[in-house]
Amino acid sequence: MWLAALTVIFVLREDIDAYKESSLGKRRTGFVGDISTGTVAMLDNLSIACGCFGICAFHSDFASFAVIAKTIAKCLRVEQPALLDMCVAPGGFVDVALTKTPGSHIRAMSLPVEQGGHDVKMLDAQVNVEFRDITTLAADMGVTKDDVPLNFPGPYDFLFEKVLGDNEKFDLVFCDGHVLRTHPRAEWREPREATRLTLTQTALGLEHLNNCGTMVILMHKLDSWRSFDLIHQFSKMATVKLYKHYRHHKIRSSFYLVAKNIQVDSAFAKEMVAMWKQRYKIATFGNDEEYAEMHRVTRETALVELEKFGEKYVAMGKKIWKTQADGLENAPFFKKHTKEQGKRRARE
Repeated sequence: MWLAALTVIFVLREDIDAYKESSLGKRRTGFVGDISTGTVAMLDNLSIACGCFGICAFHSDFASFAVIAKTIAKCLRVEQPALLDMCVAPGGFVDVALTKTPGSHIRAMSLPVEQGGHDVKMLDAQVNVEFRDITTLAADMGVTKDDVPLNFPGPYDFLFEKVLGDNEKFDLVFCDGHVLRTHPRAEWREPREATRLTLTQTALGLEHLNNCGTMVILMHKLDSWRSFDLIHQFSKMATVKLYKHYRHHKIRSSFYLVAKNIQVDSAFAKEMVAMWKQRYKIATFGNDEEYAEMHRVTRETALVELEKFGEKYVAMGKKIWKTQADGLENAPFFKKHTKEQGKRRARE
């Protein structure tokens, strides 16, 4: 039963995500079925049952980052690591890392404040933060000037010189960036920005990780196929755990994937980096049909992959779902809604 239920959730969630990312907000082909009012309503009910209310605006408070980082740090145990954080603001993760392992080599990047990025509040002033939009790191992502179509709408500010050295490696990589509403972007970027940001972080993070290193990845919607697929792929080359803070993330769909002992030198890891870079090109330059095909998941594919990893995935996710369910049950807005419903029924 769990297999059939997850198949329905994953296939429908991909359909809806594709719809949301469409610049025209119209029905899309190339996915599993067309989007209809019934499908949307059905997914809403499934989402409510799972406690997943869509994309979260991740908490930007430094203190909450620090609390989460301290908890995650307990299971990392990396001595004096070289650390990469491509979306460092507000800086809680790096600050805790430096507290736990003084003298660590840190490379930190962040979206400039004047472009809508968060203020960096790290307590260690010695950390040199490079202010840049990492989705523009074209050369690092294997993109050349020749890859830009002549009819590309623009404007764009791609960097065609590498920012990360070919031999630059890290022991610990944080991939915790998310799309900011405060970031003004060219119109062509809007529909696919979240995908481009995720692909940039995971591809460059894995490519520049030392063998047996660790990655901490901010994720959303445990009930989505994209989350299932990414976690499944990492499980093939690493030891994976999921983590959701009981207080700071309790009513949101966000959680963390902690992948340890990643076999970076394996052929599979190299294949994943190459695939993510190719998908970045499609997400940046591809047309709607190409982008839809990139995300297409058939029911048959979902069933095969769920047979392989579904039971383990459900076991990993139980604590995540319970944390959110408990948080939502006790959320002030939910209690208020329940109270108002009771009053209406009493009047009727």
